[in-house]
Amino acid sequence: MLDNGVGKLEGATASRSGLNTTIVEALAKQLGARIETVSSAGGMSVSLTSSVAAPLI
Repeated sequence: MLDNGVGKLEGATASRSGLNTTIVEALAKQLGARIETVSSAGGMSVSLTSSVAAPLI
């Protein structure tokens, strides 16, 4: 996923994750995937990487 918003503010902390983050983390866990986020002034990208193809249900 990629957007051109403000990105994640550097040094920002939250007491809990947002709903979208929670959903993505749950799906990644089910797939045994790794989440990578890159944030900049030009936006934010989130990548899911899995070394094993998961069957489509």
